[in-house]
Amino acid sequence: MKTSKIKRIESVKEWGEGERKILYHNLEMENGDKINIGKKKPQEVGYELTYEIIGEDQEYNKAKSVQKQEGGFKGGNNASFALSYAKDIVCANYNGEVNESWWLETSKTTTAIADEFLKWLNENS
Repeated sequence: MKTSKIKRIESVKEWGEGERKILYHNLEMENGDKINIGKKKPQEVGYELTYEIIGEDQEYNKAKSVQKQEGGFKGGNNASFALSYAKDIVCANYNGEVNESWWLETSKTTTAIADEFLKWLNENS
């Protein structure tokens, strides 16, 4: 898996129609890779892509997009999962009481539980 920004767009070819339309881009990346990658949306110079090269038999190597994993609450799937699971636990223990102190305590509890889930997910995924 590699991540780099698009340095130059050599060409774009359209394949398919409607929702199945894919744009195949021949791109030169800032890290020196030359890749051919299919995307639903047009790419632009400066966009950052995370990809894996799956074929190295031509000038522009065939590549596929890979979702970049990030930790912490700044982004990434693990943070979303952790917060969602924490919310589920808090909701399961909801007793019908709602006031300002409940909101404050609930937000602290939810994020503390999410932090524990996130730690486990990052260590075990």
